[in-house]
Amino acid sequence: MKKIVILVMIFSFTLIGIGTGGISYAGKAKVFLTMGTGGIAGTYYPYGGIICSLITKKLKDTPLAVSAAAQSTGGSVDNINLMKRKKTELALAQNDVSYMAYNGVMHKAFKGNPFKKLRAIASLYPEVVHIVAMANSNITTVRDLKGKRVCVGDLGSGVEVNARDIVAAAGMTYKDFSKTEHIGIPETVAHMKDGQLDAFFMTSRIPVPGIQDLASMKAIKLVKIGNDIIAKLQKSKPWYAKVVIPAGTYKGVNEDVNAVAVMCLLCTTSDLPEDLVYNITKVIFENANFLAKAHAAGKFLSLKSALNGVTIPLHKGAAKYYKEKGLKIPKIK
Repeated sequence: MKKIVILVMIFSFTLIGIGTGGISYAGKAKVFLTMGTGGIAGTYYPYGGIICSLITKKLKDTPLAVSAAAQSTGGSVDNINLMKRKKTELALAQNDVSYMAYNGVMHKAFKGNPFKKLRAIASLYPEVVHIVAMANSNITTVRDLKGKRVCVGDLGSGVEVNARDIVAAAGMTYKDFSKTEHIGIPETVAHMKDGQLDAFFMTSRIPVPGIQDLASMKAIKLVKIGNDIIAKLQKSKPWYAKVVIPAGTYKGVNEDVNAVAVMCLLCTTSDLPEDLVYNITKVIFENANFLAKAHAAGKFLSLKSALNGVTIPLHKGAAKYYKEKGLKIPKIK
């Protein structure tokens, strides 16, 4: 997917010193931050854009002089690799992918190459793994995907990580599908409408706009993830939580459906100054009501859940804010 960069010009800046009162700069330099998000039709890109706009509005005219912009990307894996290459400073990423990147395990993009500078700022909202098929198909379980044409998410996305995990827990591989697609949400929905796919995986907050769009035009079903698969999944990857997609979430799906979920984390690196991250964290949580009204994902933002599912160390600036609010900081090495 072609990446869309909202911020096309970045001015250089020089840090003179960091103190408890903020950051000192040479002249009137400004700090421009770019946030890696996801595809334009998903949740990461629009919600990340709203968070960036909020950061800019609240911090651009302060001594920190910060502006932030969202960049469309392939998703979680892509976002972390962009930060690793110092192409971006902020990222939205699933907690499972973040764990793999920090520890350098499991995923081929990270295995043997831990990214120990990776840090969490906040846990934002749960991301539910959906498996969608047409209502008139014979697909009712994960194992029924054998011999079918399946989209497992865009390359570089957290969706693809989840799809691979679930398929493996069901005792299968992608080779069991007659065709495996790696495309984004808009293309996936279009292929389902045209009959070019039998099923697809999608990880996002509920409801997913793309699935709502498909359900408004075609009769769909959600494929249940069996308790045996969930148990096997959780044994090796405890960040997966068993959840239920409520009946009526999508048109025509009139029963509760068992699923699993991960958490969306706002991430950065240890290179970003403590005072800067402290103020970003403060801005986000002091404007939780605004975010809840601006986007459906914002309704999940709360100090009570700010550390839920955090699988990597917190940035010192974020930890400072949470300590002030009386939260217990998780010990992650």
